[in-house]
Amino acid sequence: MKSTATFILFFSVLFSPLSYAESYSKEYLSCIDNSGGVTAALLGCIADETDYQDKRLNAAYQKAMRTLPANEKQVLRTK
Repeated sequence: MKSTATFILFFSVLFSPLSYAESYSKEYLSCIDNSGGVTAALLGCIADETDYQDKRLNAAYQKAMRTLPANEKQVLRTK
């Protein structure tokens, strides 16, 4: 059972119905489109998207920690 949480997490990401581009926020895609290819603007877009995705990841982790059994929570903590 040690790897159940890892297995579920891995396959939920791998077989997500979203395509690669759809996993980015609309704001990010718009920012990239409007950047004009300027490096400083692109870096700003990337920084904002990183913050956004970090919040999404933390929310998913917190949800998993609320719903998993204790032994699987420990596995998730150590990964």
